Amino acid sequence: MMVVSYFWSIDTKATLKAIPKEIGLILIPLCFMIMKPFSKEQRQKIVKYYSYAMVVYVVFYLVKAVVRFLLNADSNVFFYHELVTKEVNAIHVSVYVSIAFFYFFTKEIKSKLEVGLTLLLFIFLFLLSSKNIIIVFILLVLIEFFFFQKADIKCVCGI
Repeated sequence: MMVVSYFWSIDTKATLKAIPKEIGLILIPLCFMIMKPFSKEQRQKIVKYYSYAMVVYVVFYLVKAVVRFLLNADSNVFFYHELVTKEVNAIHVSVYVSIAFFYFFTKEIKSKLEVGLTLLLFIFLFLLSSKNIIIVFILLVLIEFFFFQKADIKCVCGI
């Protein structure tokens, strides 16, 4: 669809430049359709390694923002595209960070490190300032908390 959109695009140069960046959105699912299915353990390992890799990524961009802040005294380096650059795109990174967040958030038994990493990803997600992702993220957190948490939550409505 994106390749076809080139023909009606107002800015054909920008469209042509964006196609290689977006091609993964079709190639990655196709690769997974061709491969044999992963076992549950393999999927959990992949998500685990992905989540820890995202933590490294988050720490990298936070350290980079701190250095830029110390050099320029501009607090904008901590927000939106200034935090991760326009090429990387704050909205895309918000989605990736939220996936990693939910890996840690949904774990039944969490170490202190994992609680800290969950908090770090939570804060980073809000620093990225993607309003749509934040709204969906909050809804998913509430759904997880109220419908899937194994903790015994009692109603205080007098019943």
